[in-house]
Amino acid sequence: MHPNPHEPLTNPSARRSADVQDSAAGAVQRLLDRPLTDEDLAAAAQQVSQPLQVMEKQVRRLLLFRVSGEDLALETSAVVGVMRSASVHRIPHRSNKIVRGLCNVEGDLLLCGDLAALLQLGATESPGDEASPSRRMIVVGDDLERWVVEADSVQGVVQVVPDTFRKPPVTVDAALGRYISHLVPLEKRSAALIDHARLAAGFQAALS
Repeated sequence: MHPNPHEPLTNPSARRSADVQDSAAGAVQRLLDRPLTDEDLAAAAQQVSQPLQVMEKQVRRLLLFRVSGEDLALETSAVVGVMRSASVHRIPHRSNKIVRGLCNVEGDLLLCGDLAALLQLGATESPGDEASPSRRMIVVGDDLERWVVEADSVQGVVQVVPDTFRKPPVTVDAALGRYISHLVPLEKRSAALIDHARLAAGFQAALS
Protein backbone atom coordinates (compact mmCIF):
# COMPACT_ATOMS: atom_id res chain seq x y z
CA MET A 1 0.00 0.00 0.00
CA HIS A 2 1.54 3.30 -1.13
CA PRO A 3 1.62 6.26 1.25
CA ASN A 4 -0.62 9.21 0.57
CA PRO A 5 1.56 12.04 -0.77
CA HIS A 6 -0.72 14.58 0.87
CA GLU A 7 -0.21 13.20 4.38
CA PRO A 8 2.40 14.98 6.59
CA LEU A 9 5.80 13.39 7.15
CA THR A 10 5.73 10.85 9.92
CA ASN A 11 9.36 9.60 9.59
CA PRO A 12 11.25 11.01 12.65
CA SER A 13 14.58 11.27 10.73
CA ALA A 14 12.98 13.15 7.86
CA ARG A 15 11.22 15.47 10.29
CA ARG A 16 14.48 16.26 12.13
CA SER A 17 16.28 16.95 8.82
CA ALA A 18 13.55 19.35 7.77
CA ASP A 19 13.69 21.09 11.16
CA VAL A 20 17.51 21.52 10.86
CA GLN A 21 17.19 23.04 7.40
CA ASP A 22 14.47 25.44 8.60
CA SER A 23 16.61 26.42 11.60
CA ALA A 24 19.70 27.04 9.43
CA ALA A 25 17.70 29.08 6.93
CA GLY A 26 16.28 31.10 9.78
CA ALA A 27 19.73 31.75 11.24
CA VAL A 28 21.08 32.94 7.86
CA GLN A 29 18.10 35.24 7.39
CA ARG A 30 18.52 36.66 10.89
CA LEU A 31 22.21 37.30 10.15
CA LEU A 32 21.36 39.11 6.92
CA ASP A 33 18.63 41.13 8.61
CA ARG A 34 20.90 42.17 11.51
CA PRO A 35 21.78 45.90 11.23
CA LEU A 36 25.48 46.72 10.85
CA THR A 37 27.09 48.27 13.89
CA ASP A 38 29.71 51.02 13.86
CA GLU A 39 32.34 48.37 14.68
CA ASP A 40 31.29 46.30 11.64
CA LEU A 41 31.55 49.33 9.35
CA ALA A 42 34.97 50.31 10.76
CA ALA A 43 36.31 46.78 10.34
CA ALA A 44 35.07 46.62 6.74
CA ALA A 45 36.58 50.02 5.90
CA GLN A 46 39.94 49.00 7.34
CA GLN A 47 39.95 45.77 5.34
CA VAL A 48 39.17 47.58 2.08
CA SER A 49 41.89 50.17 2.73
CA GLN A 50 44.61 47.54 3.10
CA PRO A 51 46.82 47.10 -0.02
CA LEU A 52 46.57 43.83 -1.86
CA GLN A 53 49.21 41.40 -0.68
CA VAL A 54 51.60 40.29 -3.43
CA MET A 55 52.23 36.58 -3.43
CA GLU A 56 55.65 35.73 -2.05
CA LYS A 57 56.71 33.90 -5.20
CA GLN A 58 56.12 37.09 -7.20
CA VAL A 59 58.48 39.18 -5.06
CA ARG A 60 62.27 39.40 -5.21
CA ARG A 61 64.19 40.46 -2.11
CA LEU A 62 67.17 42.69 -2.88
CA LEU A 63 69.93 44.19 -0.75
CA LEU A 64 70.52 47.82 -1.77
CA PHE A 65 73.91 49.47 -1.34
CA ARG A 66 76.09 52.21 -2.81
CA VAL A 67 79.57 52.02 -4.29
CA SER A 68 81.28 55.09 -5.76
CA GLY A 69 78.00 56.95 -5.99
CA GLU A 70 76.22 54.13 -7.85
CA ASP A 71 73.10 52.42 -6.51
CA LEU A 72 73.61 48.67 -6.71
CA ALA A 73 71.62 45.62 -5.63
CA LEU A 74 72.17 41.93 -4.98
CA GLU A 75 69.65 39.14 -4.54
CA THR A 76 69.46 38.37 -0.82
CA SER A 77 69.79 34.68 -1.71
CA ALA A 78 73.39 35.47 -2.73
CA VAL A 79 74.15 37.49 0.42
CA VAL A 80 75.56 35.61 3.40
CA GLY A 81 75.77 38.63 5.69
CA VAL A 82 76.66 42.30 6.19
CA MET A 83 79.31 43.47 8.63
CA ARG A 84 81.19 46.58 9.62
CA SER A 85 84.30 47.37 7.64
CA ALA A 86 87.35 45.37 8.78
CA SER A 87 91.05 45.42 8.00
CA VAL A 88 92.16 43.82 4.75
CA HIS A 89 95.58 42.15 4.57
CA ARG A 90 97.36 42.00 1.24
CA ILE A 91 98.41 38.66 -0.23
CA PRO A 92 102.01 38.73 -1.48
CA HIS A 93 102.15 38.43 -5.28
CA ARG A 94 98.37 37.88 -5.49
CA SER A 95 96.77 41.14 -4.44
CA ASN A 96 95.93 43.56 -7.21
CA LYS A 97 93.51 46.41 -7.88
CA ILE A 98 90.54 43.99 -7.88
CA VAL A 99 91.65 41.39 -5.33
CA ARG A 100 92.46 43.47 -2.26
CA GLY A 101 93.52 40.61 0.01
CA LEU A 102 92.15 38.65 2.98
CA CYS A 103 89.92 39.77 5.83
CA ASN A 104 88.76 37.99 8.96
CA VAL A 105 85.02 37.32 9.05
CA GLU A 106 84.03 35.62 12.31
CA GLY A 107 87.23 33.60 12.33
CA ASP A 108 87.21 32.74 8.62
CA LEU A 109 89.70 34.30 6.23
CA LEU A 110 87.83 35.40 3.12
CA LEU A 111 89.05 37.03 -0.05
CA CYS A 112 88.08 40.68 -0.34
CA GLY A 113 87.33 42.09 -3.77
CA ASP A 114 87.16 45.71 -4.84
CA LEU A 115 83.75 46.02 -6.49
CA ALA A 116 84.41 49.58 -7.67
CA ALA A 117 87.53 48.42 -9.51
CA LEU A 118 85.80 45.36 -11.00
CA LEU A 119 82.90 47.45 -12.30
CA GLN A 120 85.25 50.32 -13.20
CA LEU A 121 83.24 52.81 -11.19
CA GLY A 122 86.18 54.90 -10.08
CA ALA A 123 87.35 55.60 -6.55
CA THR A 124 85.14 54.82 -3.57
CA GLU A 125 83.52 57.66 -1.65
CA SER A 126 85.79 57.01 1.33
CA PRO A 127 88.98 55.50 -0.10
CA GLY A 128 91.02 53.75 2.56
CA ASP A 129 88.77 55.00 5.35
CA GLU A 130 87.85 51.68 6.93
CA ALA A 131 86.72 53.45 10.09
CA SER A 132 83.98 55.37 8.27
CA PRO A 133 80.72 54.63 10.16
CA SER A 134 78.71 54.08 6.98
CA ARG A 135 81.09 51.67 5.25
CA ARG A 136 80.12 48.00 5.25
CA MET A 137 81.45 44.69 4.03
CA ILE A 138 79.01 42.38 2.26
CA VAL A 139 79.72 38.65 2.29
CA VAL A 140 78.45 37.09 -0.94
CA GLY A 141 78.46 33.50 -2.16
CA ASP A 142 77.41 30.14 -0.79
CA ASP A 143 78.77 27.34 1.40
CA LEU A 144 81.40 26.42 -1.20
CA GLU A 145 82.75 29.84 -2.13
CA ARG A 146 82.49 33.23 -0.44
CA TRP A 147 83.85 36.65 -1.17
CA VAL A 148 83.72 39.96 0.62
CA VAL A 149 82.96 43.20 -1.20
CA GLU A 150 83.06 46.67 0.30
CA ALA A 151 80.24 49.19 0.07
CA ASP A 152 80.25 52.88 0.93
CA SER A 153 76.85 52.37 2.58
CA VAL A 154 74.04 49.81 2.79
CA GLN A 155 70.43 50.98 2.54
CA GLY A 156 68.79 47.69 3.49
CA VAL A 157 66.50 45.07 1.96
CA VAL A 158 63.58 45.85 -0.33
CA GLN A 159 60.92 43.66 -1.92
CA VAL A 160 60.40 44.29 -5.62
CA VAL A 161 58.03 42.76 -8.16
CA PRO A 162 60.20 41.45 -11.04
CA ASP A 163 57.70 42.73 -13.62
CA THR A 164 59.14 46.19 -12.98
CA PHE A 165 62.71 45.16 -13.86
CA ARG A 166 64.20 46.68 -17.02
CA LYS A 167 67.02 45.48 -19.20
CA PRO A 168 70.05 47.78 -19.01
CA PRO A 169 70.29 50.17 -21.97
CA VAL A 170 72.91 49.59 -24.65
CA THR A 171 74.55 52.85 -23.58
CA VAL A 172 75.52 51.49 -20.17
CA ASP A 173 79.23 51.31 -19.54
CA ALA A 174 80.66 48.07 -20.96
CA ALA A 175 82.41 47.04 -17.73
CA LEU A 176 79.29 47.59 -15.67
CA GLY A 177 77.08 45.97 -18.30
CA ARG A 178 79.01 42.71 -18.06
CA TYR A 179 78.00 42.22 -14.45
CA ILE A 180 74.45 43.54 -14.16
CA SER A 181 71.31 41.74 -15.29
CA HIS A 182 68.61 44.39 -14.83
CA LEU A 183 67.84 47.90 -13.71
CA VAL A 184 65.46 47.99 -10.76
CA PRO A 185 63.22 51.08 -10.54
CA LEU A 186 62.99 52.50 -7.04
CA GLU A 187 61.10 55.51 -5.72
CA LYS A 188 63.29 58.26 -7.11
CA ARG A 189 66.10 56.34 -8.80
CA SER A 190 67.13 52.99 -10.23
CA ALA A 191 69.56 50.39 -8.90
CA ALA A 192 71.74 48.11 -11.00
CA LEU A 193 71.05 44.47 -10.10
CA ILE A 194 74.34 42.56 -10.06
CA ASP A 195 74.34 39.02 -11.39
CA HIS A 196 76.00 36.99 -8.63
CA ALA A 197 77.35 34.29 -10.98
CA ARG A 198 79.02 36.89 -13.22
CA LEU A 199 80.41 38.66 -10.15
CA ALA A 200 82.02 35.44 -8.86
CA ALA A 201 83.46 34.71 -12.30
CA GLY A 202 84.95 38.19 -12.49
CA PHE A 203 86.68 37.86 -9.12
CA GLN A 204 87.96 34.39 -10.02
CA ALA A 205 89.42 35.73 -13.25
CA ALA A 206 91.16 38.54 -11.36
CA LEU A 207 92.61 36.03 -8.90
CA SER A 208 94.14 33.76 -11.54
